[in-house]
Amino acid sequence: RVDFLVAVGETTLGRWRFDEASGPARDSGTAAGTTRNDATLSGGATRDDRGRRGVQTHDDYGAPLPEPVTDRGLTLDGSGGYAATSGPVLDTRGSYTLSAWVRPDTLDATDRTVLAQDGGFRLSYDATRGTWTFRPSLPAGADHLTLAADRRATPGVWTHLAAVYDASADRTRLYVNGRLRATGTAPGVGAVDGPLQFGRALVDGSPEEYGDYFDGSLDEVAVWRRPLTDS
Repeated sequence: RVDFLVAVGETTLGRWRFDEASGPARDSGTAAGTTRNDATLSGGATRDDRGRRGVQTHDDYGAPLPEPVTDRGLTLDGSGGYAATSGPVLDTRGSYTLSAWVRPDTLDATDRTVLAQDGGFRLSYDATRGTWTFRPSLPAGADHLTLAADRRATPGVWTHLAAVYDASADRTRLYVNGRLRATGTAPGVGAVDGPLQFGRALVDGSPEEYGDYFDGSLDEVAVWRRPLTDS
């Protein structure tokens, strides 16, 4: 007889549902007793009733709710609306996983950022390719890396995106609606001190400035300090 002792995987490092009535988007995924990474809404960012779950009549365990609840989400105007934490959430020197539900209102000739951490990574829509992409930052002098999904992005529908960086294997993976759509090799990078951005990213320029604002809705964003498996 062979016994396998398996530890429970580490829980989320951060999770944002955007269902508050007002104020910052609360980080509900950080373990109790540690610093929570709440995100402040700015510009044209609002919360409305277009959340990914729609009208909920039952709780997460299937029990009926006393009254139906309409799910809320983060709505961005594509021109200046965003949310951001006060400091970095992920240490990009190690493994990490990002996930988010996105519903773009428009997919035109403009790049649109879903999640980004200044100097660390960017999960976004690439207008030139017409699809979702993941771009981890690489060491100075390394070849530029962009993982691009092999299916075109679709406006007006909820889409689940997930990106994984596995530091032990120097590999990255991009998933769309639970299916692996791109892989690549990415050597590790140093630590970055920029905040986590929801709906915008630093763009090239002198000096650098924020841009590529998302036009549509984001919901149920989560990050892990480990590489999740396919399942």
